Order: sequence, then structure tokens, then C-alpha cells
Amino acid sequence: MAQHEPFPAVVLDRGWWRQRANSGARTLFGHLFAPHAAPEAANMLQLMIEPGPVRDHIRNWATVVPALLDRAHREAIGGVLDAPTSELVRGLRARPDVAELLNEPDLSPGTAPVIDIHFDIDGAEARFFSVVSTIGTPIDITAQELRVEAFFPADDDTKKHWDTFVAAWRQRDART
Repeated sequence: MAQHEPFPAVVLDRGWWRQRANSGARTLFGHLFAPHAAPEAANMLQLMIEPGPVRDHIRNWATVVPALLDRAHREAIGGVLDAPTSELVRGLRARPDVAELLNEPDLSPGTAPVIDIHFDIDGAEARFFSVVSTIGTPIDITAQELRVEAFFPADDDTKKHWDTFVAAWRQRDART
């Protein structure tokens, strides 16, 4: 994950719980939760979909949600969600704001291997796309249940803005 710096990357388990985060992800989520600390235990589906500081910073939330929920189903181990993850997805889909969104005929999530996500970072739009990689082989169930989600800048403006933002964020942290 260090090789992906300065861009965000997280390791997720089958239930979408963050297991690890690189410095880029800690910077992103640190900013999104500021002035409060980002939670140690974090479910990425809940952070992105439920009301709160992460959702508040997603400019294209209405297109991200259907794609995330579609991804949760497609990436289930063996094609079947475990009971806790199934309940989580069912609960998120039942939220009135999400249910209404999913009923929109023109917001089909499709099956794209990447999700475009646009964060509001200091008033500027940072356009990323995320790619999920599965770890392990079918023989190694423990590793196979982990996924690495890596965020890549979608354009040169985002790359420049992110590089400047990360440098300023780290300089601020060094002073404190």
C-alpha cells in the first residue's frame, strides 16, 4: 500500500470493514472527519452511504451509492453475502434516501470495474476512480476475503490538487 502513496488505499474485509489504510487514505479521511478524528473501526459502506462527514464530501453521491451496493453483491465471496454483510446491505438499501435513489430509472449502476467518486476537498472537486483488487487464491480463504481499494486521480487537475493538499496537510501535522 505504501507504493500507492500519496494516493489513498484501504484494505477491506468481506464485510467492508477497514482493516488497514495507507497514509493517503488516513490523510483523506482525516480531512473529511476534521476537526474530529476518523473512527478506528470504520465500515466503508456505512461511511459512504449514511449521513455524516464522508457522505457530505461526496459530490456525486447519487451515482456512487448504486455502484457501491452493486459492487457489494458482485464481490461477495462465492456469490453469497455472509449474514452480517447481507443485513448491512439490506439495511442500507432500505434507507428512504437510498431506496428512492435506487428507484430512479436513469441511475443504473451497471457493472463497471471502477467507481468514479468526486470528493469536495477544501472547496475543490477531487475526481478519483477506485479499483478493487482481491487478495489471495481460492485455496487461501482468509486472504481471499480481503480486498484492496485503491483510489487514482481521474485527471491532472485532481493529481495536482491532491499533491498540494497532501503536502499542506502533512506540514500542518508536523507543526502539531
